[in-house]
Amino acid sequence: MRRKACSTAGLLLALGLGSANGGEATPGAAFQYPQYDEVVAWVPAGKAATAAIAQGVVHIELYRARRHAADTLCDNGAPPHGRLVHRDGPYPVQLPAKTGKAWLYRLARVSSDRICNTTNATFLRTLSSFLPEWIVVRGANRKVAWRQGKAVTAGTTARLMVRR
Repeated sequence: MRRKACSTAGLLLALGLGSANGGEATPGAAFQYPQYDEVVAWVPAGKAATAAIAQGVVHIELYRARRHAADTLCDNGAPPHGRLVHRDGPYPVQLPAKTGKAWLYRLARVSSDRICNTTNATFLRTLSSFLPEWIVVRGANRKVAWRQGKAVTAGTTARLMVRR
């Protein structure tokens, strides 16, 4: 157990995680950078006590999902990813009563037209099928986002926070 905790701590340090400013997230559009592939995560407070841990949890989930999606779609198994161009949060947010508190974290990456001999949209849909329900992905210039392999309309932050 101690070895696992040390490994996780080492991974979080390697990711270069810092603490967030602690400000409240602003309501509005969940996806704010239409020209990029975006990830929006609402990390349940029970999974992360601090912003730094929430950030680490999201990156670990994305890494695992990217590996699984690459194994499914790519011949060489190399998980593709674009250059990170924006990171916002994590910020504490209050979700509807059923869900409680969470950390809102947004990432935007440069998009690629073709990934592993398939479209970017197909790769992102597959990627989303390996992610927890509290992470939603959207491809650049798309009106549809993906949650666990299913299409959801990209709308306001409040609309996407709750699974429908």
